[in-house]
Amino acid sequence: MAVRFDPHIARQTLDESFRQAMEATSLPEAWLHLSRSLRQEEAPHTYTPALGTALLARTLDETVDPRSIKQQTHNARSYSARTLCHRILVPASVELARAAVRGAKAVEASPPARVTIVRARTWSRAHQRVRATKTAGRR
Repeated sequence: MAVRFDPHIARQTLDESFRQAMEATSLPEAWLHLSRSLRQEEAPHTYTPALGTALLARTLDETVDPRSIKQQTHNARSYSARTLCHRILVPASVELARAAVRGAKAVEASPPARVTIVRARTWSRAHQRVRATKTAGRR
């Protein structure tokens, strides 16, 4: 059975993490670099909530496989990234800071929502295929 999260605990955890990050006097350079690169104009807007969701899932349950983004009956470490993102992360991001996505449905419409395991190469290739398909459909 897949991992399920209590929404109240998830929100409390996210709020506490946000508070600690805001109060931190220094943050690891690697995290600063990653967050800056995700905010660049050419960066896909899906990556920020996908990373935030995976980090929140892992914080809530350290046994979670953060790359497994859909609940799977055969994978006890899987979770629903869409549910966690839409019920917790997106509403909280609106309240805590500006959402780094364009609308609450960004995760649903993204290539990672169509796969069960996130791997850097497949994510990148899927994004390129979807972009090419959408461009071809507009002509």
